Amino acid sequence: MAIFLFFMGGKAFSFGKPNVELVVDRFLNQNVQPSEGVFSHASRHDDATMHQLNQQFHELSKRLKAEKKKEKIVQNMSTNNYGLLSCRFDAYVNQLDLQHLEQLKRSMVEFKKNVAQKLMN
Repeated sequence: MAIFLFFMGGKAFSFGKPNVELVVDRFLNQNVQPSEGVFSHASRHDDATMHQLNQQFHELSKRLKAEKKKEKIVQNMSTNNYGLLSCRFDAYVNQLDLQHLEQLKRSMVEFKKNVAQKLMN
């Protein structure tokens, strides 16, 4: 079994059992048919494992692509709206008295704890 991964950055990674060269040689010299028995069973098992790994790889690739899209959307929203939100928040805070500022601080600390707890779960 051999696995070849080609990354977008132009780098390649390969893994083979027992080694890549032997697997490639077997692939290129397919004239020799494996005999039925243990080797054939092992080959079918390797094929099933490879199929399962390919499915996992494709699923993880889809999830990664979706997360990258979400990240880009959040970055755009953050960049576009930060200035406006910052001005509004500053104006709001500047109007508060000490009692309301302390309440705001307690609320923000509680919010921070809740976010940290959600991230841990």
